[in-house]
Amino acid sequence: NLTEHFPNQIHFHIQDQPETQCNMQDVLKEVSTQRHLYVCGPTGFMQFVMDSAEQAGWSSEQLHQEHFVAQQLDQSENDAFTIEVL
Repeated sequence: NLTEHFPNQIHFHIQDQPETQCNMQDVLKEVSTQRHLYVCGPTGFMQFVMDSAEQAGWSSEQLHQEHFVAQQLDQSENDAFTIEVL
């Protein structure tokens, strides 16, 4: 568990629970060259976080994002088929 190894250094913000919703201005207000920001999630969310961080004064060297994409499957052998429901 990362929070056990890095207490007070990792924070989770879950948007569907009011008590843990993220106020991006509060999260990003403490700019320090010793801090790095890591973000993953939907593209729109990541862009919002990155733009907000840049506006707050974070340098591009401090900002990191991870894009997750579904594995591309080989569809070259896909054929039509029939299902009979009894």
